[in-house]
Amino acid sequence: MATDAKRAMTQMIGMFSTGDIASASDTIAQDYHDHQGIAGAEIRGVAGFCEVVRAARSPFATLDAWAEDLIADRDRAAARIRWRGVLPSGAAVERETIDFIRTASGRAVEHWGCQILSREITPN
Repeated sequence: MATDAKRAMTQMIGMFSTGDIASASDTIAQDYHDHQGIAGAEIRGVAGFCEVVRAARSPFATLDAWAEDLIADRDRAAARIRWRGVLPSGAAVERETIDFIRTASGRAVEHWGCQILSREITPN
């Protein structure tokens, strides 16, 4: 049985991958706090999460994200997320992040994360 935290993390990753934030309020709490932020700016609530999704996707023509590893227990989940995007120039970029969330009442209320890899992918 999946925990609420695992479900929330999976849905959040899916929103980054697809850009579809229509159901964000089903996954993100109104009092959500993203401790990672964007360039030092505080990110709060559903609208803040949606802005992070838009910002993450904005440099890319296409972007896919998926969990390489996902661990969840009770109200917390941790994931190693792989990102692959193609810039409008055609250059491909790969990123890897470590992300943690805490949930309450089935929705994400806190997020912490960091990038551990970012590189341009050159074709063989």
